[in-house]
Amino acid sequence: MEKVNLMKLVYVMTYFIKNTNNCFKTKLIKLLYLLDFEHYRLTGKSVTGLQYRALDKGPVPRNLFEKLDEPYDSELEKYFTFKKTNYLIFVTNEISPKQDFNAELFTKRELNLLSDLSNKFKNTSAKDLIEITHESNSPWEKVYNSNPYGEIDYRLVLDNRPDSISKEEVEEKEFNLKIVNDLFNK
Repeated sequence: MEKVNLMKLVYVMTYFIKNTNNCFKTKLIKLLYLLDFEHYRLTGKSVTGLQYRALDKGPVPRNLFEKLDEPYDSELEKYFTFKKTNYLIFVTNEISPKQDFNAELFTKRELNLLSDLSNKFKNTSAKDLIEITHESNSPWEKVYNSNPYGEIDYRLVLDNRPDSISKEEVEEKEFNLKIVNDLFNK
């Protein structure tokens, strides 16, 4: 899997926060997962490069999750303001972008997926998104049932739908990428 592309991650977060309602930490994390895994299913590549773990509340990009809890020691503070609000029975972790969305870093397919997911889940609660990411036979469920807190392999999202990339195509892309990396890293 490729390394996290910080600026793409920042702009994806910005897009979801600005284009969905009540997009606090949990909802944002679930939207990132849905985006990355759907894009991988179609192309064999995630959008952000985040690695997800199968936690009890669903798939979570572990490093980002921790940085959102303690943003003041992270690179994210340059791009977002963070506000924790305590209510009687729950806490919200509000995140506000300091910049506008920049579409230049994204492919047409990535932009379409961002738009589709934002429209589909605009008013969906974080609780409902947790349920969606817990669906039967999901990549999260496949890992969590056998290895709670284990890393979720993106390949688990590949299926037999006509628009899904095949496992063979993914393996070929990864093999070619390894050859190129080996050539340039000598």
